[in-house]
Amino acid sequence: TILYATGKWFYTGLSFNEAIDPDSRLFECQQIILDFLKALPNANEVVFKANNTNGLNSIPYSMGEVKLEYKTHFTELLKKSKVLILDTPATTFVEASSTTIPIFILGGRSNYIDKVKKLMSKRAVFCETTSELIIKLEAFFKTGLYEADVNDSSYNELYGSGEFQSKEIVKNILKALN
Repeated sequence: TILYATGKWFYTGLSFNEAIDPDSRLFECQQIILDFLKALPNANEVVFKANNTNGLNSIPYSMGEVKLEYKTHFTELLKKSKVLILDTPATTFVEASSTTIPIFILGGRSNYIDKVKKLMSKRAVFCETTSELIIKLEAFFKTGLYEADVNDSSYNELYGSGEFQSKEIVKNILKALN
């Protein structure tokens, strides 16, 4: 099973973020990724996991052969999956990175701190654009090429430790004061 887990909609009429409109970005990347997945050979079951936030998780288009999942918990779906695609990595990445499932991440929804992105990239294939993501997925499905380490746990080791957060908070406060 190929599991594609998506983020939530913000439903903002006017974006509060100058860099990106999160809903437009999400809609566009979902369309491209789903079109790619729909074109894969039928031997691949594809599950599209909607976000678990009621009211912010409607899916406005036809899924074709892709199974749309609202109710099953993400961690339950992970158990049956051979590969994971995340367009909005957050808690889903923390949960998935504790497995040995190959993970492909599309960045761009948030500006990640460099250290966080580097740690995530050790465990997952982190792509900045949808086109880069599709290229990496094509290579993976054709040749098995996975440019990360499914056994790397460095992100999870720092995630809940407080060590990373404390250092980054001090650094960001000092940066803001200067």
